[in-house]
Amino acid sequence: MTSPRSNNLERAKWRSKCRRKLSEHIKNNLGILIDPAQVCLITSTDDPYTWKTLPGKEHLFKKQLSKLSIGAYMELWREVGVSFEAVLAAKSTEFSDRKSQESAETKLSFTTTIEDLQADNATLANRLNQWRDQVAKESNLKKLAEEEVNRLKIRMQAAEMHNQQLQQEVQRLVLVADHFRSITIRSSEEVNRILEKLKFELCSSSSGQDMGWMILQSTFCPN
Repeated sequence: MTSPRSNNLERAKWRSKCRRKLSEHIKNNLGILIDPAQVCLITSTDDPYTWKTLPGKEHLFKKQLSKLSIGAYMELWREVGVSFEAVLAAKSTEFSDRKSQESAETKLSFTTTIEDLQADNATLANRLNQWRDQVAKESNLKKLAEEEVNRLKIRMQAAEMHNQQLQQEVQRLVLVADHFRSITIRSSEEVNRILEKLKFELCSSSSGQDMGWMILQSTFCPN
């Protein structure tokens, strides 16, 4: 548990930090030098400055600076120039108007940015769908091409097998033709041999008949 003394020291440290930062803010924003110890949250008509806040931060300016808690000091230190600022007493409405305008412009800017992002997302989604369709088409075309290639391979294999069968048949017919040619040659030689033999026999038979006839004539018909 934090002791009261430690808590008081922490409050004093943050109070001092807030006074310095608020003094610097007044100097930077208005060009007015205010001693940090003299900075007030609740100003009077004699003060050359006053505070203008956005809605939700009014509670920070309902007590004197010395009466605030550590959390309030931290919030003041963090929000100075963001949700509240020092303005000249005669121009206390300027900050609110400017912040309202900036808020509207920021909102418009955010809306425009969101619309641009949504448009970009829609464009990207459309392109993605187009790419998906293109990929699907190419995938189908690839599948059809692969199927056609497979069919051609099957037809080529069948044609090759048929060609091999035709070559085998041609080789068989060549062997058959050679066989019949060999038989024809042998038959022709045999026929020629038989014809030569018959011719020789006929010639021999004819010569013997002529000789017998001559012998008969000389026997039965002497001169």
